[in-house]
Amino acid sequence: MKQEMFGTARRLAGVAAARRAAVLLVLCCITAATILADNWSYFVPVGNSVSVSFAPVDNTTYTWKFRNDGYSRIKYLEFTYTYFDANTYQYRTDKDVLPGSLAPGETFGGWAAFTANSRSQPSIRITDIERE
Repeated sequence: MKQEMFGTARRLAGVAAARRAAVLLVLCCITAATILADNWSYFVPVGNSVSVSFAPVDNTTYTWKFRNDGYSRIKYLEFTYTYFDANTYQYRTDKDVLPGSLAPGETFGGWAAFTANSRSQPSIRITDIERE
């Protein structure tokens, strides 16, 4: 009887260890996928209490997002971005605006908002900003 109990306990311990290993494997895979999907750079100040972060979309496209590091809402933000065009191999400078306002600490951007046809991150320069 004792031997049967110990055998059952060992089997249950083996099952529990296998479950823990499976859960650990799943958590590691989720963590790795999150790290690979989250390839944004650190935020870098571009002046006027605004920071920008960059991320590659694919091998010929970069995107970026803005963060309001100031203490007042941004009502209007106009900027230029200079990049090395992936098709023409020439430097280009384009102008754009932030569509809407940005509260303190808030971020906005990403591939649906801002992109450049470039293999490297563009250079951002704020040309006009209005705050509340």
